[in-house]
Amino acid sequence: MLPSVWPGDELTIRRRLVTETRTGDIAVFTRDNRLFAHRVVAHEGRRLVTQGDGVPSRDEPVNETELLGVVVSVARNGKRAGLPAGPGVAGRLAAALVRRSSHASRILQRGHALLGRVRVGSSKIELDSLRSEI
Repeated sequence: MLPSVWPGDELTIRRRLVTETRTGDIAVFTRDNRLFAHRVVAHEGRRLVTQGDGVPSRDEPVNETELLGVVVSVARNGKRAGLPAGPGVAGRLAAALVRRSSHASRILQRGHALLGRVRVGSSKIELDSLRSEI
């Protein structure tokens, strides 16, 4: 979900039904024993069509049993960050780079981790920390 959600961000989710989600929400769902947090881009009947901000293609539709909920808040470096409604101009440019180059994705993630270490004064960055309120 770069650049809206970064490794180490803590996501708080709230249970929602497919019919209660809106385009632009960040849906959290499970598939093939993996956890995903991708933006809702459309509804297809009683299923959601999602896509990661930094992913070039849409996901297979998400059904009711896969959906855990939607992101209601994001904490970054221990502080509540604004809920990403969608990437701005800079974010869209970063997402376009990430979609086209895994090398660009690694560079952005390393730069973000370095900035986090400088701000927090920590040498350890936790990846993919998710907290849910279901």
